[in-house]
Parts: sequence; structure tokens; C-alpha cells
Amino acid sequence: MVLRAQELSLERISIALQQPAPVFGTTPVPTDPPRVSRKLGPLTLVQPEIMRGEFVRVSLPVGELVSRAVDHIRTAALRREEAAARREVDAALKAFLDAQPPER
Repeated sequence: MVLRAQELSLERISIALQQPAPVFGTTPVPTDPPRVSRKLGPLTLVQPEIMRGEFVRVSLPVGELVSRAVDHIRTAALRREEAAARREVDAALKAFLDAQPPER
């Protein structure tokens, strides 16, 4: 009997989990004006939250700036490595040609 009651309870729980939860009340309608942003170089001026006492709010995309800096550093390092390899090959070719006997 107890086992049957547990099965019924588990069955009710699984049925309840499969159905969407009822929504009570209404969804509040936003009363704030739409957020307007202006860009000044990498900075973005966004609408301040007056209720928090802000009069200016500035957004800075730190992740984008850091990833760009890393990409530029990586590109510069690759360019230096390629230039060094080119100089090494040029020096080896010049040494090889200088070691050859003159042609007649």
C-alpha cells in the first residue's frame, strides 16, 4: 500500500514537471525610455541610471581591446621571425655562392 502511494506520488510529480508552470499576475511593461548609446572612439556613452544617482555612464569593450592587442603582438612577432629567417637564408646563400669557384 505504501509502495503504491509512493508510485502515485512520483507519477504526479513527473506529470507536473512535464507541464509548463502557470503564470500568475501580469508581465510588467517597461516604462524606461529606450537606451540610446553614442560612440566616441572605443568608448560608448550609454543612458545613465538616474535612480542610482548616475549622470554619465561609459562603456569600454575591454575584452575586444585586449584580444586586438594580443593579435597585433602575435602578428609582429611572426613578422620578425619571418624577417630573421629570410636574412638567415640570404646569408647562407651568399656564403654558398662565395664558396663556389669562379666560372670560366
